Amino acid sequence: MEPVRLEALLTEVARLVRRAGEATEAVRGGRLDTELKADGSPVTRADRASEAILVEGLRGLLPGITVVSEEGDVAAATAAAGSTFWLVDPLDGTKEFVKGLPEYTVNVALVEATVPILGAVFVPAAGSLYLAACGR
Repeated sequence: MEPVRLEALLTEVARLVRRAGEATEAVRGGRLDTELKADGSPVTRADRASEAILVEGLRGLLPGITVVSEEGDVAAATAAAGSTFWLVDPLDGTKEFVKGLPEYTVNVALVEATVPILGAVFVPAAGSLYLAACGR
């Protein structure tokens, strides 16, 4: 993917992770509706809200590119993904989120041939955003 296109994508991904972070913050302190996933880790209403924003938004940015999300069926999505895919953790640090701690993030990466070429990490509680794109 050319550098100019990556910059434009990064701008849009930044917008999406901020929206997803706002959705997590809207849930914080309220009803979490915590459930346990098959691996025993928690998932909350905030995870689901963030994931919905990210999946819909990322699919619109690059139609046809699979979104592999931690909250979804990772094995099936990875098998269907091909060499380029979005990798998403809509709320990394759910255990901390459930405890009321501010130590959680919204994470998105675009992976091409096993190499992350674009990434965004947003810390909703601090309002901090970290962005990177491969400079090829």
